[in-house]
Amino acid sequence: MKTIALFDPIRQELERVERKIYQAVQTEDEQLSAIARSLFSHRGKLIRPALVILSSGFHPVAEGQVTALAAAVEMLHTATLVHDDLIDSASLRRGAPTLNSQWNHSIAVLIGDYLFSRAAALAAETGNIR
Repeated sequence: MKTIALFDPIRQELERVERKIYQAVQTEDEQLSAIARSLFSHRGKLIRPALVILSSGFHPVAEGQVTALAAAVEMLHTATLVHDDLIDSASLRRGAPTLNSQWNHSIAVLIGDYLFSRAAALAAETGNIR
């Protein structure tokens, strides 16, 4: 996992978030799972999940809720990138081919929508509608 040194104190939490994301995109359809997993194999610095984890220290909250929300935030962000790449007809993101350059536009839209729905399901795991 690639993280910045500032996040060393929360490295274990970030690893839990990564595992949560991979579990969330696992489905009976192996092709869908493989495509979704591939999106998270070229990870960024996990800044958004790290901010969720760090800000959770301001209020008492269960670890599982924090992990679910941090994973939801990262998944939501990734979904927006999939759709953004499609709209911009981008062929690369972080040096890797985009979904829309590897597959057709319909697949890219559906994968982005799938990630949106999985992010919503993860957010619902927090049990807090706000």
